[in-house]
Amino acid sequence: MVDTLQKYFPNYETDGVVEVEVTTHGLWLVTPNRKMRHFLGLARKPKSNIVIPLPHLNFFKDD
Repeated sequence: MVDTLQKYFPNYETDGVVEVEVTTHGLWLVTPNRKMRHFLGLARKPKSNIVIPLPHLNFFKDD
């Protein structure tokens, strides 16, 4: 998705901002005049909430 966004950014940006439309079929770059869209990518939510525990970090540990 990042490569596609970089490639087409000049065609789809207005004042440095790109509009991304979210549909059930994916993410789409929208031209400033709203006459054309370009497929950006598709992402899906995971089926379950996955929690990855991080190790406890103590930056203020007393030696």
